[in-house]
Amino acid sequence: MNFAVYAVSALVLAFAQPGELTPLGENLKPTEFETLAHVMADASNYMDQVLANLRDQLHINGFNSVALPDQEVGFKQTIGGVEWHGEAKLYNGSLKNMDTIHRTGAADITILPDGDIVIAADAGVNYGELDYDMSVEFMDLGPHVAVKGKLSKVRVLIQLRVTSSLNVTMEKFDIKDTGLLTVDIKGLGAILNFLVEIIAVFLGNLIKGIVAWLLEGVIKDLINDIISGILFPPSAFAAITSVLLEKNADFQKFLGVVRLQFQTRPTVMFKLILFALLLAPPVVFTEPHNLFIDALRPFSDDIRSWISTIGRDGSVDNVEIQADYFGCDLCSILIPLVDLALQRYSTGQIQQMVITACKILDLAPQPEVCEPIIKSYTDQFLYILGPTNPHAKYICGIINSNCGDVDADLEDWRIIVDKNKPQVLSKPRIPDEVDTVKILQFTDIHLDPDYKEGTTTECGSGMPICCREEYGYNDTVRAAGKYGDFNCALPNTALDAMYNHSKTVHADAKYIFLTGDYVHSGVWLYSKVENSRAIKYATEKLVAEFADSDAKIYPLTGNHEPHVINLYPPNDLWSRNESGVINDDFSLEWLYKLVLDPFIKRDSNLLPKEEQENFLSFGYYSVSPEPGLRLLAINTNLCYDQNFWLAFYPQDPNGQLQWLADELLKAETNEESVIIIGHVQPEGCWPVWSDKFHAIINRFEGIIRAQFYGHSHRPQHRVTFEKGTTRGSSVSFIAGSALTDGMNPGYAVYYFDGVRDGRTWDPVRQELVILKLDESNEKEQAVFETITDTKEHFGLKDLRPESVYDMAKRMICDQQLLDNYLEFYSKGEDSRSHYGCSIQNNTCKASIICNIVSSDSSDPAPCTEIKRTIEATQCRNGRGQSSSDHIISNISLLAMSFLFFCLVFKH
Repeated sequence: MNFAVYAVSALVLAFAQPGELTPLGENLKPTEFETLAHVMADASNYMDQVLANLRDQLHINGFNSVALPDQEVGFKQTIGGVEWHGEAKLYNGSLKNMDTIHRTGAADITILPDGDIVIAADAGVNYGELDYDMSVEFMDLGPHVAVKGKLSKVRVLIQLRVTSSLNVTMEKFDIKDTGLLTVDIKGLGAILNFLVEIIAVFLGNLIKGIVAWLLEGVIKDLINDIISGILFPPSAFAAITSVLLEKNADFQKFLGVVRLQFQTRPTVMFKLILFALLLAPPVVFTEPHNLFIDALRPFSDDIRSWISTIGRDGSVDNVEIQADYFGCDLCSILIPLVDLALQRYSTGQIQQMVITACKILDLAPQPEVCEPIIKSYTDQFLYILGPTNPHAKYICGIINSNCGDVDADLEDWRIIVDKNKPQVLSKPRIPDEVDTVKILQFTDIHLDPDYKEGTTTECGSGMPICCREEYGYNDTVRAAGKYGDFNCALPNTALDAMYNHSKTVHADAKYIFLTGDYVHSGVWLYSKVENSRAIKYATEKLVAEFADSDAKIYPLTGNHEPHVINLYPPNDLWSRNESGVINDDFSLEWLYKLVLDPFIKRDSNLLPKEEQENFLSFGYYSVSPEPGLRLLAINTNLCYDQNFWLAFYPQDPNGQLQWLADELLKAETNEESVIIIGHVQPEGCWPVWSDKFHAIINRFEGIIRAQFYGHSHRPQHRVTFEKGTTRGSSVSFIAGSALTDGMNPGYAVYYFDGVRDGRTWDPVRQELVILKLDESNEKEQAVFETITDTKEHFGLKDLRPESVYDMAKRMICDQQLLDNYLEFYSKGEDSRSHYGCSIQNNTCKASIICNIVSSDSSDPAPCTEIKRTIEATQCRNGRGQSSSDHIISNISLLAMSFLFFCLVFKH
């Protein structure tokens, strides 16, 4: 009997057993629990051992590079009304890397009636390479070119039968896919370019036959030889037969095994329970029917414990984290099951199933949170996973690059970028005393208009918006202060104070960037009406505060603004009626208009009409606020890896990257300096998107002066590097939030070289201004402090990429610098989330410094290099020494000691 089928059958029986279940796990020996916990892992490990031996044998026998036969391909093409015939000759061919075959999924186990077991697993090759030389004869042309190909998606099912004597034989070897070949041919010229497709089709058919021969005629035989010499682990075989086969008559014992499995192998067991739910009759999802409740209640603590391991910070208690993160374990289990559920149940039944599970398993901080969150996601989520989306099966791989394969077409899309990159020249030094342009940035306000001073700050574990009258007053806990609380969303009073302070102290600011997330984190309350309240207050209050100022204010949206958090449907799905009015619930025009309108009313010339339309349709825009300067506001919510619409439209959502490349080329042609603003920093985006974005940034590094983002809530810097080097090409500034989420609220002030003749528009200096929350509440008066000046506290003469990267390297052995950066990172030493980090603690400082050098989620190399440097450097007295320096130092110290000894002895 198949292990999964058995577990599902047992759990389905539970739905037919009303009343309380007897205590689970009685009378089962601890050794039985332990062996079962390792069964699935042992099966996968055994298959990995076989495949490792296979890779060695392929390499030893020369199949890591297989010679391909010479080929001749005849073709014809009509040019100018005349049919021309030609021939292409392929020679010196090879297929490489078939020795990279590996397991692509977890092994499954089936028990046969005779007591034997069958282990089954998929294996495949994703990194095959094809090479051919090719000569062409056509008309008067005869080029010699190289043909390059990439082979992926080769898949084969391997089933191995294990007898009671632990001998292993091949049960089945099934070729599921001979692979996908992509071909690249350069140098054919415009006339012969049509030949690429002909050769690609020809080679695709050729390689299918070659791969089939290798799999069936070589790899299968090698596996048979290998398994004859590798016994299956006795412990795994004994566990399967003794615990599953012999104990299956005792239903309660088996449920005990299931429960223990939640503690040791939760992912597998959670999958089995979800399968059981799909097989159960729909009536179990209807409250107050007790079958579903009785079946799942014994597993409540275990399921909740498992759920808690999949969040970013390991905490299930934070409802915002749950709504904001979809881990690989959960995704890979749920997505296939949703497809099955759609075939069996109505939308309402699916909703009720999830709502009921959420409530009875206590998966949310408060039960009332479950229903509104689940209902808000249902329509869009089921549309994304429905039959209209050809990419639905790749959603896990798109939102988490380490979570399954993604079709090559979804990763290999091209952005047309001008390749004539000007030579990168060293920039002249910025004078020490230079007049500057001041820019302010407010981000991640997360305003709660219903915040009530004096209410309780404790309203249930993980609730992000306490401090409301609905949660009451409690004299036994800290009361909500006038300017906010570290456990609550931001009150109007704190935002008013920050806006007023910025206007009073920085009245000469020329530009203000408002980079999104105006709405509190009570995501279960989200609706267009609720979100609009916070958005209108945050934007209109800023307009009112700076009413008599000439400062230009440029806004954006964040991932919290839509009425369904994180979800930014592509513009193509915004349906319109016959009058052209958008009437579909997927539309976000209401949001873009709400954010932009106050600033257009304040300054009708803020954006050209065309760019206003861009923002209302796509959420991005381009503007030149003064001659020689270009501002590009991008919508990184589209690429955010928690925007599940990426699975529907992953190839350059809303055409933004192509637009960005085109706008940068125009700016370069017009000799403009460029500043980029966005909400989610690009390392929070789908790595495929991030990689293409940073390629654009590196191409136009000569004109991009700075990038500004929010979202992370902690003030940070990010250096972008030229691919494969440690040469910085751009710097991103991530402003700290205005929210009181364990940190003081704050805003950022930047100073740019934008006044003098010969100005570079490079950032020169940055300040972090905080509202000291505890002191302000105690005095009932807003107290502000500038806690960071990058020139004074970080020793930075400017904020160019090379300077910020140098700061990161200096931080390795400079304790004072590291302390100063951590104060900046936490928005003050009196913030609840502030922590210390010693330069002697390599792990701690690596986590901080890696953040500074990790702007591209597709490129871990800069972080890896920093970690290597940290490990090779020993810090003494606040200064760094490499390992070789340390050895020389020790030898010098020894020599000096010897001389001192000689002098003492002499006297």
